[in-house]
Amino acid sequence: MATMKAVVIREAGGPEVLKIESLPIPTPKSGEVLIRVKAFGLNRSEMFTRQGHSPDVKFPRVLRHRSGRCG
Repeated sequence: MATMKAVVIREAGGPEVLKIESLPIPTPKSGEVLIRVKAFGLNRSEMFTRQGHSPDVKFPRVLRHRSGRCG
């Protein structure tokens, strides 16, 4: 099985909760495409999520691009 690296947040906290893990590469559904990402950054929204300020977000949270949106 092919894998990719993704940032996973299992609990709210400081930068130390950002963990790089190997996960299976997702299979695109009809109408979707799979894009190889060489680098990405975290924006303010992900920072607030990591700190626990996004009450609707459930952990674990995988930061990767999917289904036309980040998250």
